[in-house]
Amino acid sequence: MIRSERTGRVRRGAVAAGSAAALMLTACGGGGADGGEEESEPGVVAGRVCHGLFAGDEGKALRTTLGAETFAQSADDESAGDAARRLAAEPMDDGAWREQRICSVHKGPQAGIADLTVTVERVRPAVADATHSGPGVARYVVGHGAWADVNKAVVYVDCLSPKVAGADGTSPAVLAVSAWNRTFPQGDVVKYQEANLVLAHAGAVALAKELSCKDNGGLTDKPTMQQAPAG
Repeated sequence: MIRSERTGRVRRGAVAAGSAAALMLTACGGGGADGGEEESEPGVVAGRVCHGLFAGDEGKALRTTLGAETFAQSADDESAGDAARRLAAEPMDDGAWREQRICSVHKGPQAGIADLTVTVERVRPAVADATHSGPGVARYVVGHGAWADVNKAVVYVDCLSPKVAGADGTSPAVLAVSAWNRTFPQGDVVKYQEANLVLAHAGAVALAKELSCKDNGGLTDKPTMQQAPAG
């Protein structure tokens, strides 16, 4: 009888201890939305970041470049439309030309430098005409010209448009659309070159449409992977 009462007291003590522990966890905010702790924002798939800039095959390129399946949501004030409006407001003076951000992508919660950034900048024609070469660099027959390595790709676009200062006649504005990858991928060089090119091309196509560039700036909906002759 004594053993039974003692056993009952031990069991009741264990239940009370467990209940107290549960109450402490709830008070510390470990129990979800009602506990006062904000849950981390879930990631989004590639096709939803940057206002759908990387929908379709471009989403595969983003996953390849960053080595991730989901990403943090993009800032609301970054889009091809926002970049186009800022670029269109720039004067003809090349000293006033600034790099405009089209899109930034984080693999985790937004903090610090983005893992991928897509930008546009108006440049002098000589910049696009320069020979872009070096170890690990491939040049492509895309737009006015393009090049890529494992960390970056640039697509140059000739844009004749009344929306761009000085580009409404016969001399187009030359735009450099860049995709910067800061994850330093290792492995198949060609795979990462082409993935970066696809991302930069997606930004270039979106921008050309926003600016109403004649003939879409010479860009097709999808980039060709034809490399330019050496030299």
